[in-house]
Amino acid sequence: MRHAFWTPRDGIRTLVLFVACGALAIAAAALGISDSPPGILCAFLAAAAFVLAFVHPWRAPRQFLRLAGMSVAGLV
Repeated sequence: MRHAFWTPRDGIRTLVLFVACGALAIAAAALGISDSPPGILCAFLAAAAFVLAFVHPWRAPRQFLRLAGMSVAGLV
């Protein structure tokens, strides 16, 4: 798994996802998550980007995305 982070294609994707996670976390903090739907959405997307940064090199990401989609559907 460690080698997946350092291949050129996967390394760039990992870096982009970590940057997106940081930017979304900063946006969520700036908007506030106590009573702001956009702030809550930014916080949720930051958490999703953080998780995806680690799991995107998996061999079967479709299974993870299906599980994440079902989790969101169950939450609603």
